Amino acid sequence: MIKASVYPVIAAVVLGAAALASPQVFLSPPPALLDVQRVIINTYGALGVLLGLVWPRGAWRWGLWLTAPVVLAVAVAAAAPALSVVYPKPFIELALALIGSVLGAQLGALVGRRLGASDSRRAG
Repeated sequence: MIKASVYPVIAAVVLGAAALASPQVFLSPPPALLDVQRVIINTYGALGVLLGLVWPRGAWRWGLWLTAPVVLAVAVAAAAPALSVVYPKPFIELALALIGSVLGAQLGALVGRRLGASDSRRAG
């Protein structure tokens, strides 16, 4: 039997994998590197805010789980130099995804906790 706490982690990893493909899907023709980096930090930041709002406890961990697919992609790109044409700056993209997702999750958790505290004060 799968614990209920595993489902949010699975959701974070799936969202992170979907976000990894977002620059290639939403930006065509192939964009400049700066545009890709902007899309990466904004996408992972928005997903981090979403996960932080929904699950505010341990928000920084959601940022790490979101970037797990990026870590895997960077490891593959480092192991296969032929992929460097497709994925030219993997470590910069990893850093941007990690920064965006962790800061976004922290921001979402902060807002989520404040909303939760204000809701409980109104109810009581």
